[in-house]
Amino acid sequence: MKWYPLEDTFTVGCLCCQEIRLRRFNFRQVYVTVTSQSNINIRSTKFKVLKIEGWFTHLNLHAPYLTSVWIGLELNSDTVGASTTRCNFNLSPFIASLSDVETIRFHGHILECVEREFLILKQPKLFNRLTEISLEINLGDLKEANFALCLFQHAPNLRFFKLKLISRNSMVPRVHFWESIDRDVCLFQNVEVVGLFDFTGSFAELGFLKFLLEGAPVLRKLGIIDKGLDRNVLKNLLKLRRASKDAEILILEACFPH
Repeated sequence: MKWYPLEDTFTVGCLCCQEIRLRRFNFRQVYVTVTSQSNINIRSTKFKVLKIEGWFTHLNLHAPYLTSVWIGLELNSDTVGASTTRCNFNLSPFIASLSDVETIRFHGHILECVEREFLILKQPKLFNRLTEISLEINLGDLKEANFALCLFQHAPNLRFFKLKLISRNSMVPRVHFWESIDRDVCLFQNVEVVGLFDFTGSFAELGFLKFLLEGAPVLRKLGIIDKGLDRNVLKNLLKLRRASKDAEILILEACFPH
C-alpha cells in the first residue's frame, strides 16, 4: 500500500492489500484506488470529498458530512463476472446518514453487485443540498430503479443528473415500474439539464423518459446519446409531450463523461 498526503488531500493507491481502514483523519479529500479484491472501511466526520474506485468486495462507510461522493466498482472482466460477484456495502445506511451531500456519483457495477435489496429511507429525510446525481444504472432492474427513485424523491433541489444506461439481461420480462408512479408527484420540479447515455430505447428507458419529460416543468436541455437507434425512433422521441415549453431534446454522439 502507498500513501500520498497532499495538503488536505489523502490518496491511497492499493495494488494487493486485502484491507484498507481509515479513521480519525483530518483530511478533507480522500481518493482510494484498488486493483485487487479489497475490504474498505472508512469512518470520519472530517471528510468532505470521497472517491473510491476499483475492485472491492466489502465497503463500509460512515462519513456523514461529505459534500461529494464518487464510488465506482470495476471488475476484472477476464476472471470474474458481475452476475456472480457480490459487494457487501452498507449503501442504504450510508446514504441515509448524509446531511450535506451536494453531488452523488455511482459508476461501474456498484448498483448491480450490492448484495441486499435497496431500502426506502425509513425517515422522510430530504437532501436539500443535493443538486447533481450521476448513475450507471439498469432502469429495467427493480432494485436499481427503486434506488434511483428513492434518490429523486429525496432531492427536491436537484438541478442536473446524468445516467449511463445499462441493459444487462434481455431475458428479464418487462416491468412497468416508471409507468406505475403517481404522475401527480413531481420529482423533477427543479431539474434543468439531463444526460442519458447509451440509450437503447428499451421499454424501461422509454418509460423513464416519458416520466421525466412529463414531470420536469423547468427542464431546458435533455441530451440523448443513443446506441444506433433507428432514425424513426429518434424522431418519435422528439415528439414526446413535455411539461416544460422550453425543453430541448438533443440527439448527440459523445462518450460518457466522468
